[in-house]
Amino acid sequence: MQKVIAIFGCLALMLICSGPVSACGESLFRVGKGVMYREYTAPLPGKILIVASGENDIAFAQLLARAGHEITVVPSPEEVSDRLVSERFDIVMSHYHDHSVVNQQVELAGVAVVQLPVASPGEAELAREINPYAPMVDDGIKRFLKSIHRNLKLARA
Repeated sequence: MQKVIAIFGCLALMLICSGPVSACGESLFRVGKGVMYREYTAPLPGKILIVASGENDIAFAQLLARAGHEITVVPSPEEVSDRLVSERFDIVMSHYHDHSVVNQQVELAGVAVVQLPVASPGEAELAREINPYAPMVDDGIKRFLKSIHRNLKLARA
């Protein structure tokens, strides 16, 4: 009887001490009986500069920050070089239509940084010429995290 109690005690302790289950950038948490809460996490956190011109862009930047990335937001592409000179970033993310200005700002700053353009419908091929992992505007957070992760792995290799 004491062995059974000891085994159940050890099992209960293991269940209490075990953390979230992580696989492919997702964390699953068990909340109550049969209820799951899913949160996306960045397996390789990076420092990302985002050109965010609207509320949707800012909300999306907050999702990336909650996933574990260190996010800095600038409201216009003209401010990219100032930030790149003062801080080091792994990735500069902007809409594809801002890419030419962002590229000029990166060259002006004279730093090596991965540029990740976000393509609107019809721009995917052009954006993927710049970066083969360029996501689409309507992709979900999981797709963006995978794209960022692949770029970080390449940059750090």
